[in-house]
This record gives sequence, C-alpha cells and structure tokens, in this order.
Amino acid sequence: MHLVSTKIVTIISESISMLKGVPAESLFENSPISASDIGKKNQWIAWDLLVDWIDWLDAQPIGPFDWEEIGRTGPDTSTFQYAQAIVRACISVRYAYHIGAKWLGDSLFPPITSKVEFVRKHDVFQTLVLHPTAKPCPKLFKLFAGALTVLPKQAFGLTPAKVTLKLEGRVATYDIEVPQQHTLWSWMTSQLRAVFSHRRILLELEGQQQELREQSQLLYNQREELKNFIKLFPDGVFIYRDGQIRYANEKVAAYLNMDPSEIVGKEIFNFVHPSSHELIKSRVADLKRNPTKVNEPTEFTMIRSGSSEPFVVECTSINTLFDGEKSVLVVMRDLTERKKLQMKLMQNDRLTSLGQLAAGVGHEINNPLTSILLKLELLQEKQTSTLGSPDVSKVVSEIKDGLERIKYISTDLKTLARNRDEDVLSNIDVNRILQATAHMTRNEIEHRARFVFHPGVIAPVYANEARLSQVFLNILINAIQAIEPGSADENEISVKTYALNHNVVIEIRDSGSGIPDDMKDRLFQPFQTTKPVGLGTGLGLSICDSIIRKYNGAIEYESQMGSGSLFRIVIPESDVKEVKAPTADSSASLKKSIKSASAGRKVMIVDDDKEVLGIFNEFVSRDYEVSTFRDSRDALKVLAAGEQFDCIVCDLMMPNVGGVEFYQRLQEVSPSHAQKIIFVTGGSFTAATDQFLRKPGIIFFEKPISYRELLRAIASLIERH
Repeated sequence: MHLVSTKIVTIISESISMLKGVPAESLFENSPISASDIGKKNQWIAWDLLVDWIDWLDAQPIGPFDWEEIGRTGPDTSTFQYAQAIVRACISVRYAYHIGAKWLGDSLFPPITSKVEFVRKHDVFQTLVLHPTAKPCPKLFKLFAGALTVLPKQAFGLTPAKVTLKLEGRVATYDIEVPQQHTLWSWMTSQLRAVFSHRRILLELEGQQQELREQSQLLYNQREELKNFIKLFPDGVFIYRDGQIRYANEKVAAYLNMDPSEIVGKEIFNFVHPSSHELIKSRVADLKRNPTKVNEPTEFTMIRSGSSEPFVVECTSINTLFDGEKSVLVVMRDLTERKKLQMKLMQNDRLTSLGQLAAGVGHEINNPLTSILLKLELLQEKQTSTLGSPDVSKVVSEIKDGLERIKYISTDLKTLARNRDEDVLSNIDVNRILQATAHMTRNEIEHRARFVFHPGVIAPVYANEARLSQVFLNILINAIQAIEPGSADENEISVKTYALNHNVVIEIRDSGSGIPDDMKDRLFQPFQTTKPVGLGTGLGLSICDSIIRKYNGAIEYESQMGSGSLFRIVIPESDVKEVKAPTADSSASLKKSIKSASAGRKVMIVDDDKEVLGIFNEFVSRDYEVSTFRDSRDALKVLAAGEQFDCIVCDLMMPNVGGVEFYQRLQEVSPSHAQKIIFVTGGSFTAATDQFLRKPGIIFFEKPISYRELLRAIASLIERH
C-alpha cells in the first residue's frame, strides 16, 4: 500500500509557517488533507494525497514555494527529533547520510527505496527511487535536497553540505559534498549521546515498524472483506483507473455477458455505446475536480457481448483508493426490466385515457354515420329520376365530408394509441397535434366549458408524435375533469401556443377547481391523484413529466384552489432539417404519370377482403392489366410458376399466409418481385409486423387509402424498376 507517515506533513506545515509567517492550521483549510488527518499519533495517509496537498499548496496565493528552502528549515522541528538523534549517534557524517537515506525511504516513505554510495573521502551519492505506480512529485525530492544540505549542521554543528540534485522521472540522485569529518570531541559527544538515547530510539523505531506492519495487514484484510462484499453485491460494481477497468464483480460480467477475467484490463469504452462516451468523460472530469463528490445516478447506454441491442444502466460513481492508487468506483444497475415496467405503465395510462374518451368518440363517429346513411337513402330515391342533378352532387359531397370526419377521428385515435415507433423522433407540428387532441375531447369539453384555441406561429419540435399526443391528452383531460358538467357558458378551457427564446411554449388553462396545496410539492410523483378510485391511476402527470424531460423540455404550473390551473409546457425548437415529402400531383400530372408507366404493365392485387379487393381492381384495371387473389398462397403459386408482374399490391394482415410471410416466401420463389411490393394495412397488431414495416425498402400505406394515392404509388414503383 502506498502510505506515508503524517510526520512529513507536520514538518512541511511548520516549515512554511516559519518561512511565511502564517498559522500552520491555515495550510489545511479547504485542502486535500484535513487537520484531523494528521492530528493522531503515528497516523498514515496515502502517498497520492500528500502529493495533491503539495501541489495545492504551491497553487495558493502564498505560493509558489522554494521547496529546497522548506527542506532546509524542516529538520529544526520537533517532529524530526528521532532522525536527529539517530544521525547524531553516528561515528561520521557520511554514515549519517546512510541513516538519513533509510529514514527518507523505508521508514517515513515506504513507496521510496533508498541507496547510498560512499565515493572518495568527502563525497556521498544518495539515490531515491519512487515506486512505479506512485504519483511523481518533483517538489518533494527538492524538499529532501534541502534537508540533506543542512544535515551536517543540524546533527553535528558543522557547515552545511553542498548537494546537487539530478532528477530523472521517478529517480532522484543527490551528489553530496560532505564538509568535513567528525572531530574527536564531536565523536566522543556522539558516543555519550548514543549510550543514553540509542536504546530508546531503537525501541521507538521498532514500535513504528510493528505498527506499520499491523496497519498494512489491517488494510489488506479490509480490502479482502470489501472484495467479498462487492462480489456478493446485488448490483454490478467495477473499479476503473486511467480509462481501464481494474476490477469487476460477477454481476457486471453477467450484465455484459462475459467472464470477469475478460473485462479487467480492457478500456471502459469497449463496453459503452458511443452515445454515452461524452457523458462518461464529463463525469470522470467532474470527480477529478471534486475529489469528495458523489456522482448522482445517471443513465448510460451499454453494449452486451454477442448482442447488437444496447441496454440501459443506471450508474453512481465515487473516488476511491484501489491497490493504493486513486481510482473510481462505479455501482451499476441494469434498467432493462424497469424500462419494460415503465413502458407497461405508460401503455396502461394511455388505455385509461382512451377508456375515458370512448363514449365521446362513439358519439363523434355515430353522428356522421347517421348523416351518411340518411343521405344515402335520399340519393337512392333520387337516383333514377335526377341522376347527375345538382341536388345529387350536393348529397354526394356531403357524404364525402362525413366520411372525411370519420377518417380524421380514426387517424387521431391511431396517433395516440399506436405502440409502434415509440422511440422514433421527427419534426412535429405542435398546433396540429393539439388540434387533433381537441377533436378527440370535444364531446367531453362541450358539456363543461367553452374551448378556445390560440395557435401561434411556432417552429416544429423534435419528438415522438404518440408520446407528445399522450402528454397533451393527459393534461387536457385533467383540465376537463377539474370542471363540473352543466355550466359550460361559465367556464373555459383555453390552449395557447407561442415561441419564446428558441422554445415552443404550450399553455393549457382551465377555470376549474384548482390543485390542493398539499398536492403541489408531489404533483409530478407517481400515484398522486385527487380523482376518485377508478377514475385515475395517478401516473398521468408523472409520465408527462418524464416524456417532456426526455425532449429537454419542462412542465410548469400555476394553480389556486377555486380559481383554476395553468400548465405550461416548454420544449426546445427543432434544429433537425428533414427532407419534405413531395406534394401531391394534380389530377392532370397524375394521369400523365400513370399513362407513361402503365402501357402493357401488369399488377397483382392480394387482399382477403372481397369488398376492398373489388374496389382496388375497379380503379387499378382502368390503367393496368390486373390479376386479383384473395388467398396469398394462390398468388405465390402463380409467381413460383414464373409469371411476371410489374407491381404487387398486398394486404399485410391476412389469414393463412400474412403479408410478412408472403414477403419471406417470395424472396425464395421469385426474389425479383420482392422489390416490387406495396403493402396496405388497416393496422399492425404484433411486434413482429411493427418491426417488419420499419425495415429499409418496405413500402406501406395505412387504410383508408385514396385511389389517387394508390395509383401514384403504383406508377412511382414501376418507374423506379
């Protein structure tokens, strides 16, 4: 262990105090070494801590110091009395240097080994070598040079020696020109001193060496106990220094799917996802600047051996000593299961919100459906006699408007409820999402308050559409439920958006009952709710807060009982440039595009729904030669037989052989056709289909799809191939 006696700390502090006229205690205020570290007898501290303290002293306003001068002052202190007594008992000054070398090395400074050579009559070469793993400190070697200079004077009353220091890395060589030998009188005096003091000094040294051995054994035992504790610790624990992992327990190895021996000695960044590299570097630098700091738990993304999927861990780190050297101890916890639980809680909360909207959505859908059915009856009555009249055109137009209303409601619900692409981010038009959310809650709002929307001129935000919709819906439902039904004219729910300092600000205000004072401090904590049992999980605002913080935003609120509440959501504007999708072709350009691509072209349509298959065939067959199949297995047989098609339109969710399996089999029987498929789907219901649709090169459209969209997609695909 790299430990040194605190006696040298006292010698240095007393020397500086004498030279600079400052209290010795002031040299420990806010320093790496506290006064309590040196207050006990025979205390030991880490070598690196001593080095840090010396560097810290030199950087203070009273520094920098002449360290050789401090060394020349030091031996006058009472702390050095044992060293003085030993060298005074020596028969010669040259032998005193031999004893001094042992004192500077093996006794006070175990990390330093010493060697003395006697060259000629008046020359001594003393060499001190620092342990390879101990932190270098040239200033301390200079301090020794000063102490060696005054040794003849302090011990024997002679003139100071001439000491030349040659410093090369961890090796310090002192060329000492001894002033003169002992006189007969000084020799006799030293012998008398030795008679009375030698035994006491040897006993003292023996006691110190025994204490050093006991403390070393104690430290070794403590280290072994700590290792056993870490080995059985339920979380991962590893220690790293200079970028390399020096120790890892079995839990860390299990996280990384490796053996502990495969981890030790490796660079830490071998196991960290590139997205977390800069975060780790900043936390290590923070620990170096603040040695006593404990880094707060933070999430990092790691890489598991044999797996392409990264995983998230939570790490806490502190400075520690390991094998006598400064290191960083990290406690790591795998968050995979926690993330899954959080996702389930979010989905459950979303389902709770959707359940509350079910009655209102049913109302919204049934109204346009009723209108459509009645107008269809009217159209049937007039069809025979007035087909093509303005009245009929008006009825058809109104039916189309009703269907568009149903389509918008369905799209809004899918935006909120879809589980696919939870982590896919894009530029989002906040005003559009708020408008869609307001549509979904309109029936609930109408019975409680007026709704006012003030959309501002704002930039897009970079977020996930479903997550952002969930936030707005949760807060809007809270606003609705804060107002009792029956007084809609007297209450108001308003939504306002505006730009502020490169942020998008969304304010949702209600005139409801407000938030109780005892709830305000824990409003964003999980399971906090003022709603009756069965109407709320208490997770809504907690989830909203975590979602917005993920996008580097924040949620603020203002509320008073009886005066309503204001929730303010602040999200940074997006700085991501996205390629805009091409605008829809006009009817003329669409016809021209299809005409140029359709001559002699063959299209296969596969869909198990008879009505959909029929209407697709009716539109597509106007421009292409069409073959239709309700069973995808029959379509595969035709393709395997060698018949060629320029485009395949295929439903995704079908009985027997679905779209995913159809695509996989097609790659075997006719690989060229696998690049010519357009998938259409009314919804994806499994994780496998979600993952399939995200694959590069897969073209898909969600139903309902207009015939213009379908024809444009077919023409575009044929042109590419």
